[in-house]
Order: sequence, then C-alpha cells, then structure tokens
Amino acid sequence: MARPATAAVRLLTGEREPVRLATTVNIALYGLQTIDGVATEVGDRVLVKNQADASENGIYTASEGQWFRAADARTARTMQKGTTVHVQQGAVSADFVYAFETLNPVIGVSDIVINFYISDDIVGDLNESGAPILAAAEAARDAALAAAAGVSLPPVVADRMLVDNSTGTARESKTFAQVRTRLQSIAFSDLPVIEAWNNNVPGDATDQTARLTTLINSMPAEGGNILLKGDVRVTAPFTALQGKHNVRLMGLGGLGTGSAQQTYLRSSAGAGVGRVLDLRDTFNVSLEKLWIEALDKTVFNAALIDYGLIATGSSYMHMTDCFVLADSAAIGCRGVSLYGSTQGSFKDVSFNGKASGGVLALQDTNAVGFCNAHTFTSCHFKGANGNYPVHGSGEGLTFIGCNVQAGADGIGRFWSGSTIQDFRGIGILGCTFYDQLAGGGEWIAAYRGNALNVIGCRFGGYDTAGAYSAAVRLGGAAAGNGNDGVHGANIWGNNFDHCSPAVSFAGVVANRTHAMEVDIRGNQFVGLTNNLVGSITLAERLSFGPNNINGTTGTLVGVDGAMMQLYKVLPTSAGTAPVGAKSGVLWVDTSAGNVVKIIP
Repeated sequence: MARPATAAVRLLTGEREPVRLATTVNIALYGLQTIDGVATEVGDRVLVKNQADASENGIYTASEGQWFRAADARTARTMQKGTTVHVQQGAVSADFVYAFETLNPVIGVSDIVINFYISDDIVGDLNESGAPILAAAEAARDAALAAAAGVSLPPVVADRMLVDNSTGTARESKTFAQVRTRLQSIAFSDLPVIEAWNNNVPGDATDQTARLTTLINSMPAEGGNILLKGDVRVTAPFTALQGKHNVRLMGLGGLGTGSAQQTYLRSSAGAGVGRVLDLRDTFNVSLEKLWIEALDKTVFNAALIDYGLIATGSSYMHMTDCFVLADSAAIGCRGVSLYGSTQGSFKDVSFNGKASGGVLALQDTNAVGFCNAHTFTSCHFKGANGNYPVHGSGEGLTFIGCNVQAGADGIGRFWSGSTIQDFRGIGILGCTFYDQLAGGGEWIAAYRGNALNVIGCRFGGYDTAGAYSAAVRLGGAAAGNGNDGVHGANIWGNNFDHCSPAVSFAGVVANRTHAMEVDIRGNQFVGLTNNLVGSITLAERLSFGPNNINGTTGTLVGVDGAMMQLYKVLPTSAGTAPVGAKSGVLWVDTSAGNVVKIIP
C-alpha cells in the first residue's frame, strides 16, 4: 500500500509522525504506565527524551512488555539533527513540538538530545503578544516615578542604604552594620576594627580609664574589635564593658622592645574595689593576647575579671592566649570569676598567682547563681602559698589537655571544690600535673557533688624517694542536706607516680565524709610509698581494677593487675571476712590495723 502524501512530506522535511505523549522524567522502557499525567495504551507512540542514559532517547511504541523504537525512528537518518515531532497530549507537553539535536547519531551509542523546538513563527508570535506586556510595564514604571516625585527621601550617602522606617511610612539612611542588626545577621569579622593607639589610648603606662571608656562607648551597638598596644592602665572598677555584647579586646604588642612587646592591661587598684574589669551581664566578650594583673600585689583583694551576674549573667565569654596574674595573698583576691556565667571558652590561658579565692574562681555559694558549661583547653595553672589556682564548683566544666604546675613550695594543688555547693559533671581529661616535690596538699580535692571524671592524666613527682600527697581526694562536706560527699567518680587510665596515697576518701568534715559509686580502673600505679588508697572504709560501692600496680610498699602489695571490687563492706574486728562476701572481694580487717585484705 502506498504511503500517504502527507507522510512523504514529513520524511522530506524531517518531521516525524506525531506522538501521543512525551516523557518528563526517566522511565523504565517496559509495560504500560502513566506518562505526563496520561495512562498509555498498547500501540501509543511516545517521545522518550529524559532518560538517564541519553542514548536510550527516541520515539518508542508502548507495549505491555518491552518497548521498542518506532519503525520510523530507528536509524541515524530518521533521528537526524533537525528532525521534529509534534506531541498530542499531556499535562506538560500537549501541542509542543520537539526537535532532535544530535548530528549523525549512532543508535544505542550516541547521546540523543531532544529539546523544545522554537520556529520563526513562534518568535514572531512572541514579539506580537509581548508588545502590550512591555507597554504595560513601561506604564507602571512611569506611574511609580510620578508617585515618587513627591516623596522626600534622605540624601544619598556613600556606604549607606535607604530602608523603611519602623512604621513603613518613610525611608531612613542606615549603615550596612545597622541593616545587618535589623536583619539579625551580624558577622563578627564584619564589625569595626579600632586601633586604640590611634584613638587617644597610647598604651604609655598612664591612666587611660576615661580614654578607653570613650573609645568603647563610641562603638556601634552591635559591637566591635579594639586593638591595644603597650601598657594600658585602668582604675577600678572599669565598668565600660558592663552589659556590652560582641566586643573583643585584643593585644598586639609592638611598643617598646623585648618583654615590653607584651600588651598589658593593668590596674593600680588596692583594697576594696570589688572587681577591676567588670564584665557582668556581657554577651560574647573576648579577651585575647593580654597580660592582665593588678600592680598592688600586697593588699589587692578583688577579682581581676568578673564575668558575673547582675540581672542576667554573662554568656559566651572567650579568653585566648592570655596571662592572668592574681598574685596578692590578701583574702578575696581572685583572677577570673565565673560565678554567674555560662558557656565560656578558655584556650591557651595561663592562670598564675596566690589568690586565696582562686586564680580561676568558680561557684562557691548556695545563693542564686550559676557557673555552667565552660571549657578550658591547653591552659596552664599554678598556685602558691597553700592556695589552689582553681576553687569552687560548677556544672559541665571540662579541662582538656591542661598543664598544672606545683607551687614554689613543691606542693601540688589544682582544684579545690566547694564545701557548700555541689558540683555536677566535671571532666579532667588528658592533663599533666608536675613539679611536685613535697606532700601537704592534693592536686584534686573534691568534697561534694556528682559525676567526676579523671581520665588519662599524669600525677606525681620526680623524686622516687618522695612521699607525696594524695593525687585525688574524694572526701565529704556536711551541710545537712543529705547529698554531701562525692557520688559517681570515674578514675580511669591515669598514671600515678609516688603518691601517698593515689586516691583518698578522707573528708574534711566529720559528717558523711565518704564517696559512693567510685570506679578506679586501667590506671598505672608506680612507686607508691604508702597505701594505694586511703581511708577506704569511708568509700561505698567501690569498683577497683583491673589496674597495673608496680612497686608499692603499702597495704596492697602483691595484687598486681588483680580485679577487685569493694561493695559497702563494713570493717570487722573478728579477723575474718564478713559473712557472705564473695571470692575476690576486698574487706577491711580492723584487728590488724585496718589492713585491706582480699578474699581468696
């Protein structure tokens, strides 16, 4: 039968027979399915144009089984570049014309590209229909310009923007920083940077309180960066930063020679000033590369830095590469006070001095307040004259990779917890404790609280003949609320050198001087010159082992690597183990001088 004349014309002009549908996504070339919102029927011609494997694109005949290419679209000639096909139905492609775009395709190998076909007639139609649309847009523009002609706008100023006022009735000229504030999208790096030495704060060891106050108050409301040089001195209390947010004081050095290159922030305050840098109720205030101290090291009895509480407390404080020297022995001297603050970050900060209230002062009162979620990374601590560099309690405090040095008297001291305020969640992780030459103190003295983790640390001294103090004391403190003592302590994977003992359970208050739920395991005990643990009868539910015990001369000789557990075993003077105790359990024989024994 002869092909109809219209079909012959289509072949000559590169137009294929119409298809019923065209795909919009990749499909499986098998079985009846819905294409462009229409269910296919056996024999339907379908333009497949969206395959993940573009070599599969082309015209197919729908089937209940495998689909095959249509008879008039199986060769390179019948799918040559410029070939067009009309789509009859579909939610997207109805009445669209598509064109094959691949020159000389190899069927089954070449990617076959099929795109929407735009003819000269279509372009002409668009030009004709677009004219009234363009005319309408131009008319709207002219109307807007005419309406704006009578509006009084602020003058155009460099680096400023015109924005709606709060009521939307007029325009205001605002800086970019002010616009960011309104949009609540402030980038700290975009805040202004002010060189103090070029703004009347020369760092020449004179009193610059008023000048620095003026400089801080001149910053925009969203904060800024102030760069300091030299020896900047302020009287106390310095309150210009109180209540501020997004402020960074950063030392650069650069004035003087040698050690004078250090940037100092100093106070000549004596007694009774309360605090030097008043950072109470601040948010995101940072101190970087500064040496901070009080010049009067005899009667100074305040806090050098107070990140504390007036109404809301301080949050997101940061200190980096700073040296804090609280070197007055006067009662009340403190370095950095965190009572009333939360979420602080301290990195590479050195806390030094003989402050009686702690160079780092935490919460030490039952009054309303808080000291929560602070992290200390790679910091250095050194106390002196019987005072611990860290004092008080808090919640969620973590010391990571810190370095703790014994005082000039050779006695090791680091953290003394509060006797009146519980701690909750203290982590001392991977820290080193060194230069211990004498007994008389403890590196860690935890009196009351729960969840203490001492993990991966090194304690001890260099003198192998020394008899140093307890590395960790888990004592108790009585306050009459029934929660006294230490609950839940994990002492894991540490190295204890020549401690006496390594862990003590003796408290400082007679009532409830005990620790409960204590797990001591995976530690290395070397050269202990006294008991491995002290006052063990004051511990309840103690799990001990396995540990490596080497060279002890105390009561636990000969139990190297033993697995031992002590669960609330009462001492007995009968010379025999308590009734019902299991094999491998420790017990205390008071008839033999409180000797700890193990049941075979």
